[in-house]
Amino acid sequence: MVNYHTDTNRIMARLLPRYGYEATAAETLAAARQLLNDIRFDVLLCRNTAADGEPADFITETRSRFPTMPIIAFGGGLNEQRIQELQQAGANDCLYIPFDMNQLIQLLRSYSNGVTE
Repeated sequence: MVNYHTDTNRIMARLLPRYGYEATAAETLAAARQLLNDIRFDVLLCRNTAADGEPADFITETRSRFPTMPIIAFGGGLNEQRIQELQQAGANDCLYIPFDMNQLIQLLRSYSNGVTE
């Protein structure tokens, strides 16, 4: 998960295992790039804003390296234009903050069942 909010990262790292998922957080795009070099991930969650770059570019880069990895973009204040940018970059889905944890879990389960669109 790429998210600059430390508290949210901690919460997600505690909640996701309760549903059977592991979570590894990066607070910057640079840290996320390093993690992607070092660890195999099944799904990428990426906030739609970042202090060290454009998340849409990061999503495009990640999509080219890992063409079948599901990517979920999330953020507050998402509008239709931004959602289109993120989806054109390669995001499979976009979630608005605050999102319902059940919605995220449903997406994660659909990806584990082979549904990516």
